[in-house]
Amino acid sequence: MQSSIQGIYAAGDVCSASWPLAPLWFQMRLWTQARQMGSRAASCMAAALQGQPPPALDSCFELFAHVTRFFGFKVVLLGLFNGQGLGSDCQAL
Repeated sequence: MQSSIQGIYAAGDVCSASWPLAPLWFQMRLWTQARQMGSRAASCMAAALQGQPPPALDSCFELFAHVTRFFGFKVVLLGLFNGQGLGSDCQAL
């Protein structure tokens, strides 16, 4: 999560993920991802202060997940939830 400037870190919608992405994770710049990326940036900063390499990515960067409410109903979005990657033989309604 370190920027191109030594000692400067960024997280959330102000940065883009530059690591190899997992097949079911994508950056959507939502508050849940910003919180996860902030935690990751803090871990990277702590490791750098101790002279260690950044820790391995944890499971929150394996699968896209977001929880919100629509019209009073709890909605949980997991993975490619909007038909992304569907072939021409499938139709998203």
